Amino acid sequence: MTARATIGALFFVIGVFLVVFAFFATGLRSATPSAGTLSPGGPTVNWAGTAAGGGSLDESTCVEGVN
Repeated sequence: MTARATIGALFFVIGVFLVVFAFFATGLRSATPSAGTLSPGGPTVNWAGTAAGGGSLDESTCVEGVN
């Protein structure tokens, strides 16, 4: 292969990769909806948030308003 054909093939492969990546990357955002409703009778849901869960031994060691 000539250098020109090699560079052309490289750009083609990179282009195909970028198109496939963009196609699948758009579906990644749909896994975490921006809004929803929770109710006792509703289906089971999962939450993928950024707030860290914490624990407290009892009510006396609990601090309100702190994550």
